[in-house]
Amino acid sequence: MDYRQLRYFIAVAEELSFSRAAKRLHVSQPPLSTQIKAMEEELGTRLLARTRRAVELTQAGQLLLEHARRAVSELDLASETVRRAARGEAGMIRVGFTGSVPMLDMLLLHRSASGAGARLCRVLARDGHWRATTAATPIHR
Repeated sequence: MDYRQLRYFIAVAEELSFSRAAKRLHVSQPPLSTQIKAMEEELGTRLLARTRRAVELTQAGQLLLEHARRAVSELDLASETVRRAARGEAGMIRVGFTGSVPMLDMLLLHRSASGAGARLCRVLARDGHWRATTAATPIHR
């Protein structure tokens, strides 16, 4: 099974209609049916009970639907994480300083580098006072 087949299966399972699923996915119905049949052959079981008027999930189809949703969700999250990293919006910025470097300059550098995915945090300065700054947040949910 591949990502596309899982997406196709989810659409058919949620719509309980090949024609509505095909419209939702912006594909024609014959390739959609072909991919679902290929999944069923690969798994060695029917996922959908088809009649002329209705499509229903089999027990195996119900089980696969739960797993397919999780798998597609994880793949979508991985894709978005990689895209964010490519745009420089992922990861952490760690800033170190010594007493010879003014703290305010480091805070300004940290704030400007944190970007859109930043959250407000406080930093304890060497003089014992708390200062507000931003810190990059992890992408993971």
